[in-house]
Amino acid sequence: MRQAHEMRMPVTMEVADTHVRVTSIRAAVISPNLNCKSTEIISLADVSDVYNVSTGLDPYEFIIRRSKQGVTSYFSSPQRDSIVKSIRTAKSQLRDTRYFRMDRFPRFSNISATLLHVGMLNIDSEDEGLRGAAYDLLGALCSYLNYDKNPIIVSKAGIIPGDISTFVIGLSDRLAGFAPKLTLDFISVISAGMDKATAAQRITCLQYMSPWVKNLTKFCNPTCSLYEHSGARLRDCIRSLIDLTISDLEINSMIHKHIWVEIGRQDTTLVYIVLEELIRAASDGGIGSRRCETIARSTAALSSINVRGRIFSKLRKALGKTSLKPSKTLPENVHWNEIATLARFALVASNHSKQAAFDQLYIPDVFHVVTLIAGTGQTLVRKSLYGVIMNFLQSVYLMRAEDASAPELRLLIDEFIKVENLTLFGLTRQSCTSEYCNYDPPNDKAMIDSQESLTRLLVRVMEVTSGSRGLLNIWRARWMSLATSTAFQLPAAIQSRAFLVLGTLATSDVDDDLVYQMLVAFKNALGQSTESDTMAVVCMLRCICKVVPSLTEGSRYLCQIFWLAVALLQSSYTAFYPDAAELMRVTVETLEKHGAFEGSSIPNVLLDGRVSLEDTVCQLDHLLCLSFDSSFSFTLAAIIFKGVRHNHLRSSAELVLRSLLSVTTRCDSQTEDGSASGLCPDALGYFIALLPFCTTHEAYIQLLQDCKGEEFLPAPNSSRSRLVPRVSVELLSLTDNTSALLTVSFASTLLTTAQGDDAETEILYNLLADIGVTHPESVSIIYDILQDRIKDAFANSSNAAIIRAVTSIFRNAQDSLRLGSIHSMSVSTLSTVDEGNPAQSLKQKLEELGMDGLTTSFQFLAPNRSHWSKIAAWISDLVLKIVGLE
Repeated sequence: MRQAHEMRMPVTMEVADTHVRVTSIRAAVISPNLNCKSTEIISLADVSDVYNVSTGLDPYEFIIRRSKQGVTSYFSSPQRDSIVKSIRTAKSQLRDTRYFRMDRFPRFSNISATLLHVGMLNIDSEDEGLRGAAYDLLGALCSYLNYDKNPIIVSKAGIIPGDISTFVIGLSDRLAGFAPKLTLDFISVISAGMDKATAAQRITCLQYMSPWVKNLTKFCNPTCSLYEHSGARLRDCIRSLIDLTISDLEINSMIHKHIWVEIGRQDTTLVYIVLEELIRAASDGGIGSRRCETIARSTAALSSINVRGRIFSKLRKALGKTSLKPSKTLPENVHWNEIATLARFALVASNHSKQAAFDQLYIPDVFHVVTLIAGTGQTLVRKSLYGVIMNFLQSVYLMRAEDASAPELRLLIDEFIKVENLTLFGLTRQSCTSEYCNYDPPNDKAMIDSQESLTRLLVRVMEVTSGSRGLLNIWRARWMSLATSTAFQLPAAIQSRAFLVLGTLATSDVDDDLVYQMLVAFKNALGQSTESDTMAVVCMLRCICKVVPSLTEGSRYLCQIFWLAVALLQSSYTAFYPDAAELMRVTVETLEKHGAFEGSSIPNVLLDGRVSLEDTVCQLDHLLCLSFDSSFSFTLAAIIFKGVRHNHLRSSAELVLRSLLSVTTRCDSQTEDGSASGLCPDALGYFIALLPFCTTHEAYIQLLQDCKGEEFLPAPNSSRSRLVPRVSVELLSLTDNTSALLTVSFASTLLTTAQGDDAETEILYNLLADIGVTHPESVSIIYDILQDRIKDAFANSSNAAIIRAVTSIFRNAQDSLRLGSIHSMSVSTLSTVDEGNPAQSLKQKLEELGMDGLTTSFQFLAPNRSHWSKIAAWISDLVLKIVGLE
């Protein structure tokens, strides 16, 4: 604590219901034999304000300013935010209970203002003596002020000219113009004495106080002689009006009319000061409190396009302050109360303007704030943001009721009422007459999808309401700039939402500088995330997915982003899988669109792009026992395939595999005579991985069309078209033993995870049996890893096609052992096959290719096994190499 800059002392502070106790920690020496600690009691009724300051080098300083004697005390504490909030809360509760006053009027600095109020208040008294004395007092006061147009002639007749109320209001109006220096004291005195007056007297007080309100502008105008540099007395006066508004709900409509409406007509400088005090007072009460709601309604009188812009500007600044003390969610942040209050004010300020065109100003700011806050906090906050958008739509509809766009606007308004769109704002209701309730998505993915859907919905609103392409482009550019600044500055609670907006808006001409910033932010988010909290990382990843198609041709990051997607899939975390798969898909398709694969193959182009990343990406390749150099398609298909066996990831896996198959087939160079010769060798791994999705005739036809294998389609009316599809070995073009070995190894791995006696199992067994005809040594070598499945098929399968296929595989294995193994023996049962040498031979051959991981049933990492920190560090290193910081 310090009372002056030169003196400081350590103290303890206790906040009670009616006062603040400040006690020194060190005892002061009073006499040689007596030490004593000092204690100061600060009455909350005497506290005019408490707020944070930044003076000198102390970042924790705050001020308690008292109305009496103008004393200001400075304190410093690391817990200043909670202390300031506690004092404000206690003071707001004290105001709401209308605490007992020791005096009728506060200590005043100008006695003339007090006497003026006494005279005007009592001139309408029923007591004739009091009425006459009040009349004479007003006359004497006018003379004292040297008012040369004094309408009062002192007379003992006791007759007051005309209607008393009209006379008092007129006199007050003329004195307000003649002696504006009395304004602050006069308004403060009236506000302080209202609680002792009757309802009729309070209304009269408001009527003769109203003319003085316009003088408040003079105290914030630097060119006026009444200007006060500190603004302390002006703010105290405004606070007294706020206290009056809160404490006297009985005449609230009259206060609104005579005070706040009059203030709303004044200069914007005064309006902004009043708005700041209203926001601070409402924040003290907390969202949903009577205090906050009463003040918010008063703000409607100030509502103008400037005030609307000011509120959204303050809301953005309040969101920015959350970075000082980041929290996991916005409602947990120390600044949430201010944010929630401003959201409520935003609803009040969004009422229809007299000039309808003004409703379209600040639309990008409105949408920006809504996307950052919607669906969080209390129901009232969620309703407020929903109401802001609905008010805007309704105002535009009323303005364009006769335009051609009116039906589409009406349709949009009706859509916002639907439950699926209400949930985007975190709200739900049983019927159109029931109360709104909170709705929270069940998991992170649902929350991200909801935020993305909200952004798309608001973009649609923008497109419908803009009315012209030019205005739409201006709005999008403004919203884009706000989202960009937020995405790279604010904490994770807000940053993740801003990135989702950025991904939705960045639909054209994205340059490498923006991608560079995204990747750096992605790397930082990885470092701050945990295994159970990866939402910020996933949001950024989804944003990168959305902007990749908009990258300019020749971007240096495209090939390297592909390897980032590969690394995320290799990391084996389910949270990353859908967006990593999507990132891989859009990257490959964008590279094709830019012509990057012309004159070369996809593996060559992509492997050239990872040369600078070799040291990092090869680490996980070796760990997974896979090699992109030996077989690009089988390695990539094996990495992707682990998502196929999970229902919520299956569609993502299919989409990226089909894309890789189609792009690889399209980019494949033709044979010399220009005719295709079966399946492209670079697409073989993707084709095999897609077989589990093609268990019907129609699905298999689609797969053949994707790989341009229509010549291998079964005849439409043949019996084969009604059965489970059977893959032609000629289609696979297994021209060498290596491709055959990789095919059967991968197919056997798929079989180990297949669902037993079903169409997929039949397809894979038939494939292995058919390959055994042309490459018997390849099939016999994988018999060992399929032996248990084959035994099970013989024992339990009722599918004749499967039994025929496994019989063929078994005979093939027996024949190979008889002819080629020095350990061959008589075969009488299934268990007589030598189980050692074939497995060793398969492992050895795959190891020579660096592909021994192909026979592994790939699994996602089990949670809570302490793998995350290592994986996150590894991916961070990769990102640093991509952006050139390492």
